Amino acid sequence: MLYSQTKERGNRFFIALRIAFPFFLLLFLWGYAFFKFEFLEGDDVILFTILSLIYVYFAFYMIYRGFETSFIDPVSKTFTREKISQIITSNLNKKGKVCILMGVKNLNAIISRYDFENTDKILCEFAFKFNDFLVRNGFKNAPIGKFLDGYFLTLVEARSDLNHILKNFENEINKSGLFGLEIRIHFSMENLLTHSNLKELLGALSFKLSNDQKSVAAYINKNEILNLLEYKKFVLKVQEIKSLSGMKSLYSLSVKLKFEKENISKSDFVQIINKTGLEIQYDLEILRVFLKSEFYKKSHAKTFVEISPVSLRNVYFLNEISKMVAKREIEPEKIIFEFWEEDVYEDLDTFKVILEDYLKMGFELAISHFGGKNAGFEYFKNLNLNYIIFDLEFSKNYANSKFETLLRALCAATANQNIKSIIKFIDSDEIFEKIKSSGVNFVQGFLIARPVAI
Repeated sequence: MLYSQTKERGNRFFIALRIAFPFFLLLFLWGYAFFKFEFLEGDDVILFTILSLIYVYFAFYMIYRGFETSFIDPVSKTFTREKISQIITSNLNKKGKVCILMGVKNLNAIISRYDFENTDKILCEFAFKFNDFLVRNGFKNAPIGKFLDGYFLTLVEARSDLNHILKNFENEINKSGLFGLEIRIHFSMENLLTHSNLKELLGALSFKLSNDQKSVAAYINKNEILNLLEYKKFVLKVQEIKSLSGMKSLYSLSVKLKFEKENISKSDFVQIINKTGLEIQYDLEILRVFLKSEFYKKSHAKTFVEISPVSLRNVYFLNEISKMVAKREIEPEKIIFEFWEEDVYEDLDTFKVILEDYLKMGFELAISHFGGKNAGFEYFKNLNLNYIIFDLEFSKNYANSKFETLLRALCAATANQNIKSIIKFIDSDEIFEKIKSSGVNFVQGFLIARPVAI
């Protein structure tokens, strides 16, 4: 039995006592009155009748409140999100307490293949398996609560072997599955002593989980990012992209936020920006800072500026860019908006129409990470683009004949559509000589030029 079920049983027993006590008291008063007094006057009968009606109302109210105040999730039988949040909040800043976020990584794939009833059974069984495992390893009465579909929070005592124990559970479930189905789980954990509020703790757990147990030192909260954006704490660099066919060189803009505590990689802070809903504000601030740089003002070259696809599709962002163009704050012919996305946007027709607005203003468009595990091919087929930037895999594996053949074929396909191709991370003469005959239009890498701060 889960700890949540034990607590719920105690809660319902307490409610039953609260209902039963007035009932027995009322019975005692009725009995006492009948035996004590030979005759009951009309006022006494009315009084006892009113008391009885009040009790009936009280009993129904308590039963209703009993259902309303239940803190058990009906599917998993664990604590509800609200209850587990209360439990964790009451333990924040306490020594020796660790919060664990454990979840089924492939739940969406399971849902797409099986009905919701079977999925509910899997989540319930998973919760019981997790609880039994904790009990077997000495963690008794560990509160487990449903955080999101497929994800659970629990609170346990800190132990030096905790990570090893949880890894064993992860391997056990990944190997055996549930109900004959393949289950893939993962987890993250955080010491409660290092967090002052629940939101910060959950943000750290989620970030750590999505980054495969990377150190949470890379986690930054929303307020810190807002502060960096407000004071424009950016490090901007440009790197030359050389043409292999006599065209003018292009440039690529790279951006990092200037954090005081940690040297945090771009991929890490961009994920946090996306998760906190700051993409649009971030992208606009980057553009505004770049437009004020001496490089932009003096150079006539085109520069790739990476923009989130979420920003590009946003009407507010489009309007802000339109205002910049109208005020001549930005020269569209000098900017190439670069973007990429892991999953294909559902409404491609709308996306295409919005991108056409940028093209009409004079901007050019590029998709990066092309040929990698993302939406690149669908966007290549359906959107009007000016450039494609090949994924890192092609420069890393170009010695592999399969990659070389594929690169040549893709370059031919893009050239046929009047789309120029770019390959990055070319750092050796050997690879550069091979790339020159592949049909790629532009090359970027340390062999060509190193990034320069602007």
